[in-house]
Amino acid sequence: MITFHRFQHTISQAGLITPKLFLSGWQDYALSDNRHGIVVREVVRQAQLDLLPENPKILTRCTSAANSQLPPDSVDLICIAQALHWFDLDAFYLEAKRVLKKEGLIAAWCYGTPIIGDEHINQLFQDFYQNGVGAYWPPEREHVENGYAGLPFPFARLSSPNFELREKWQLEQLMGYVQSWSATARFIQQEGYNPVNTLRDALAELWHAEITVIWPLTLLAGRAAS
Repeated sequence: MITFHRFQHTISQAGLITPKLFLSGWQDYALSDNRHGIVVREVVRQAQLDLLPENPKILTRCTSAANSQLPPDSVDLICIAQALHWFDLDAFYLEAKRVLKKEGLIAAWCYGTPIIGDEHINQLFQDFYQNGVGAYWPPEREHVENGYAGLPFPFARLSSPNFELREKWQLEQLMGYVQSWSATARFIQQEGYNPVNTLRDALAELWHAEITVIWPLTLLAGRAAS
């Protein structure tokens, strides 16, 4: 049985995944095999730390992905949520191999461009994504769109099933999501107006109550050398 007594959770966003791991079945392993289970959760901005709830089993620190300050051979599982494409991969993989235990696990995942569960609305949405703000995405976005297919991953690969995230959203929820895109912010900064308003007007007459929004999820999973 794997003892999940320490996770390294390397993320770039506000970091709500670690608590969910501990509320899943993995918490039972941690508590039954090691009563002093600790999660190490890493984020890159101190401001993000202030948003996270306190948990006595979670040690939170602000550091870089390439310098975790953890002892060698001490980590069972490294998780990277929607962030691998931003890393200095050579430096990060060296650090990952240093801190992972023998046969320790590493899992990186990302979610791609959403699909709207209405054909006409989805066509308008995809046109906005590709042609409206497409030129304003950073180059790293291509790795997400390709499902990390072009990124190196120097670990023994483990097969994984296909995943997707589904939500039923009202129009303003989708607009809030689009407004949060870095491409939208760059468009506004360079062009001087908000393109989301145009998209909202185009979709308002077509939107009905709640519509399913689907994000394809890609998971890279691997194991350290024994």
